[in-house]
Amino acid sequence: MRRTGLFGLVSAGVIVTAGALLLLVFPGRPSTVAIALSAAVALLVQLVAFTILRRTRDSGVLVGWGLGSILRLGTLAVYALVVIQLLGLPATPALVSLATFLFATMILE
Repeated sequence: MRRTGLFGLVSAGVIVTAGALLLLVFPGRPSTVAIALSAAVALLVQLVAFTILRRTRDSGVLVGWGLGSILRLGTLAVYALVVIQLLGLPATPALVSLATFLFATMILE
């Protein structure tokens, strides 16, 4: 549990830093909302993926990492096809930020 908390804290720092940089590229209120929502989704997904990785370590690291990758890809697809349309978010900042956050925090694993 302690490792998951530490991972979450470090991931949040990476996400905040990347989010601040993305706000320079995508200014404006709609983009800010999209980036903030993407940050929250990415942090939640990464915590779930990290938990999966930790719980499947007896089966092999690749099993957990593979399941986490499927979770990330599925999240990105649902976000692109459903969430953006449902909430009326600007697609480019929402998808670029979610993909950036997921990739950057996946490297931390």
